[in-house]
Amino acid sequence: ADVLQRPTVSALAARGGGGGTAVALPPLVRRVSADELLRNAHAVSWNQSQLLTVHLGGGAASAYNIPMAHWLVGSLSVSSLRSALEVVVARHAVLRTTYEVSGEGFVQRVGRVPEGERLLREVSAANDEAARAVAAADASAGFDLLGGEGVLRCTLVRVSAERHLLLHSRDALEGSGDFF
Repeated sequence: ADVLQRPTVSALAARGGGGGTAVALPPLVRRVSADELLRNAHAVSWNQSQLLTVHLGGGAASAYNIPMAHWLVGSLSVSSLRSALEVVVARHAVLRTTYEVSGEGFVQRVGRVPEGERLLREVSAANDEAARAVAAADASAGFDLLGGEGVLRCTLVRVSAERHLLLHSRDALEGSGDFF
């Protein structure tokens, strides 16, 4: 009942609880600094290692793709869309992560926000049917996880000045690890 009557953390804290004893929690500390994250390779989790092994064996192709498509109707500022993507990718290190094979197995590296076509590829289509064909091809295209591509691919298909199809695919590897 307290949670429903006091839906904010501050309201719950003011209520007290816990038998009158406050518990002091240690401060949150980042496990890896932002500089170290960009500078060094880091071990992959067991789940990531398993998916990368399947990928390396050629069995993954597009089986682990998570494709999404959104129709954007109306005036579109491509530069604003690109800026929004940059902010999201900058905020989430996993979206900038690439994988390599090293002497000890697989490692992951976090890079900078990709630019240009690596962040958002732009293509044109004559009509909705052609745009859907581009979407189907994009959804079935595998990721080159060990070739530096990363786990995110975004494509903007322009059908007309007022109609676009935004495609973004993620590889399931994006959600399988213990990230920073």
